[in-house]
Amino acid sequence: MTGTDLVKLALPLDSSEWHGCGAETVWAERLSGEHYRIDNSPFYFFGLSYRDIVVATADEHGQLRFRSVHEHGGHSTYRLMRCAGAKESFATFWQPLGVLGCTYEVGPGRLVSVDVPPAADIHVVYALLEIGVQGGAWDLEEGHCGHQVA
Repeated sequence: MTGTDLVKLALPLDSSEWHGCGAETVWAERLSGEHYRIDNSPFYFFGLSYRDIVVATADEHGQLRFRSVHEHGGHSTYRLMRCAGAKESFATFWQPLGVLGCTYEVGPGRLVSVDVPPAADIHVVYALLEIGVQGGAWDLEEGHCGHQVA
């Protein structure tokens, strides 16, 4: 996290999906009015990445709720489901992604949320993520591609 004045922001989810959650929360930094900058990568929500600016409003209980994306920040989000018993292979396959500036957060179970910074070549990153799938380290899902793809 980058700031000290962070708030929790709820992202709506369909609880009938595999995760069973009706919402997920992310950290966000208040910018002005209803604008907030996302300060971590979502685990379940699609179409949003670290550093994106969103519009959010408080509900009747005071919970800050996502309304829309105001501006994407150029980051991309991928989700990995680490394969059972693949702890060592995860580290091996992750190493070149880390060199490219990618970071990750560990979520519930074997779920991992990956942030790909704007400076990273998304084509190289995706190829490395696929190598991890082929190598049995993880399964892969794209949450949001914020990179400009030619």
